[in-house]
Amino acid sequence: MSEEIKILKLSTGEEVIAKINELEDSYEMIEAVSFRWGIEYDADLGRNVERLQPGSYPINSALGRYEIKKDHVLVTAPPRPEALAVYHGFVASVLNYNSGQPKANS
Repeated sequence: MSEEIKILKLSTGEEVIAKINELEDSYEMIEAVSFRWGIEYDADLGRNVERLQPGSYPINSALGRYEIKKDHVLVTAPPRPEALAVYHGFVASVLNYNSGQPKANS
């Protein structure tokens, strides 16, 4: 299986960017990030700008993966370059945060 970073537009209206393994009837999402494009004021530019606003997407925390049936996905597409940059930054910040957390005793 080869992982490819893609955007999935879900039937719920959500957009998720993740490393994707395409399975027979589902997509396995790894390091999934839910996001939306929003407008915010940039004081340096003196105008509103479009910015990507990432957030965590619920996954199986034990595996770091999530499978979604293909019939719940409306569209898959490669991400825009700016989305890819934000995705990598968000995933890196989450991984750095999690690596600094003490391990729970099992």
